[in-house]
Amino acid sequence: MARRKSGEGSYDKIGDTYVWWRRVGNRRFVVKRKDYTEFRKEVQRKLAEIEQLATSTPPPDATLDQFLPAWIEGFVAPPKRARGTYRSYLGAYKNQIQPHLGAKKLSKLKTAMIQGWINELGVIGTGARTVQIAFIVLKRALVSAVTQGYLSRNPCDGCELPRTPQKQMRVLSPQEMCKLLAEAFHRPHVHRRDAIIQRQGCRYRHLYRFLLLSGLRISEALGLKIDRIELKNGLVHVVEQLEWDSKDGWSFVPPKTKSSIRTIVLEDAAVRTLRHQLALIARDKELIEDYQEYGLVFPTLRGTPSHPRNIQRQLDVLLERAELKHCCLHDLRRTCLTNLANRGLPLHQLKAYAGHTSITTTSQYYVHVSLEAMRHSMMSLKPLENTVPKLSSEFNSELLLLK
Repeated sequence: MARRKSGEGSYDKIGDTYVWWRRVGNRRFVVKRKDYTEFRKEVQRKLAEIEQLATSTPPPDATLDQFLPAWIEGFVAPPKRARGTYRSYLGAYKNQIQPHLGAKKLSKLKTAMIQGWINELGVIGTGARTVQIAFIVLKRALVSAVTQGYLSRNPCDGCELPRTPQKQMRVLSPQEMCKLLAEAFHRPHVHRRDAIIQRQGCRYRHLYRFLLLSGLRISEALGLKIDRIELKNGLVHVVEQLEWDSKDGWSFVPPKTKSSIRTIVLEDAAVRTLRHQLALIARDKELIEDYQEYGLVFPTLRGTPSHPRNIQRQLDVLLERAELKHCCLHDLRRTCLTNLANRGLPLHQLKAYAGHTSITTTSQYYVHVSLEAMRHSMMSLKPLENTVPKLSSEFNSELLLLK
């Protein structure tokens, strides 16, 4: 195995296969060969291709409108990235980048110009998080422009972004959870006038309760299939989620991260909720002639995939009738994870249960310490004088002096 030169890439040998790779911008060049001679020849060809890419002379008058859409299609379009990421990049380009910087030449882009664009977006009322996403898209595209020789340096370096305001976490208290579920299961509330059974409760009442007990993401719960649950063992295998695209319609895709592919253990209350939901589906199949079988646990009345917007609309109605403050579907996930943490589930197990990559995400954005939980923990502490026996007499004497 030859020694690696500076900037030449990384070499390795896996079994009887020689492997070389090198990342240039957003592109990753890889060579795998079992024959060492062919391996070295292919590596040299790849290095020559990289060198030609770096020394190529792009058109000097290329504009951002000419470069960025082609970069998105070449480096972000599926299957290189998820469809949600692809749509986010296209939206940022069309709504924030193109109207202000689209006609600018790449060779004329300067840091002051990019900073002025950021400030202008803030003046017209664009949200801080939207500005950050648009800046990330522009910066990553210009990294590739530097690699391809359009620019000598990235003008996004040195720019200051607006601070994102910290939103207060919305977590339902036990009393609010009871009021919400009581309203969902109490009186008739259907989103269809031609409901088969006029006195059936909220269509997604079991879904709301399951979200509060399982902590699944709404896309994971809607993409959950019957063959992925084990009622006897109380297990749910999360291996895919439901995704909607305006062009392709419904599709089942892998979860957002590798950590999201997991198996969780359900409590008895969550298992009972699934049993009731499966009984509801069996009844619908008998009464509806044109029932469409997708194998879903939480489908619509006709068996088709449910849209999160319709579920949120029904949740808004329930909250209004129960006289509770607004909350979104993701707040039900936060409520579940917070309750598990306050009941004593270790944080590293909670991270795996939630499907998070980082434990920081779990503790910072999904665990809310309520006053009731803090008071309970404080009351369970040992008295201070009992923890330091030698100082107990001195401590008691100091308390008498304070009185």
